[in-house]
Amino acid sequence: MFKRVVFPLIESMLRWIGGPLGICLRRSWYRKRFKSCGERLVIDLGVMIEGAEHISAGHDVWIDKLAILIAGPNGPCNETQPVEIPHGEIQIGDASHICPNVIIQGHGGVRIGAYCTIGAGSALYSQSNIVSEVRRGTIVHADYIPPKIDNPISLGRNVWCGLGVKVFKGAIGDDAFIKPGTIVNADIPSNRMIWNLRDSSKAPSRFAPESEQ
Repeated sequence: MFKRVVFPLIESMLRWIGGPLGICLRRSWYRKRFKSCGERLVIDLGVMIEGAEHISAGHDVWIDKLAILIAGPNGPCNETQPVEIPHGEIQIGDASHICPNVIIQGHGGVRIGAYCTIGAGSALYSQSNIVSEVRRGTIVHADYIPPKIDNPISLGRNVWCGLGVKVFKGAIGDDAFIKPGTIVNADIPSNRMIWNLRDSSKAPSRFAPESEQ
C-alpha cells in the first residue's frame, strides 16, 4: 500500500524537473526501480513509466520527452510465449533512442535490440483485445474481463522506425528501416527498407547492389 501511494507521488514530481538535475534524479530513481539498468540512462521530461520493475534498459539508453512505457503482465501468459521475450516485460538494448511521444505497451512482451531508434509518435502494442469476442466493451467491470490476445514484439539490432510507425506484432530483423507511417503486423527480414507492409516480403535489401533492387 505504501509503494502504491507514495511512489507515484515521487515519480510525478521527478517527471517535470528540468535540466541535468532532473536527468540525474530520474536516473538514480529508476536505476533502483528497473529490473536492470545500464550506465548513462537518460529519461527526459514528462516520461510516464508504469511497471518499472518489468523494464530493462542497457547502457546509453535515451527515453525522450513525453514517452509512455507500460509494462507488467495483464492476464495469464500464453503457452506460445517466446522464451526470449518475457511476458509483460520491456527490454531496451544499448544505445537505443525512444523518441518523443512514443508509446510502448509491453503486456505481451517487447524486446528492442541495441542501436535502435523508435521515431517520434510511434507506438508498439504487444497486447490487444480480441475484437471478435468483445461484447461488453474493453473495460473490466463487474464480473466481465475483456478477452485479450498477446502479440510479442521483437526488434533486432539497428532497427529504425520512422515517424508514426505502428507495430502490433512480429519480429523485425537487424538493419531494417521502417518508413514513416507504416503499420507492422508481421515478421520483417533483416536488411530491409519497408515502406508498405504489403511489400515487405519483396522489399529490397538496403545493402543489395542496385542491379538486384
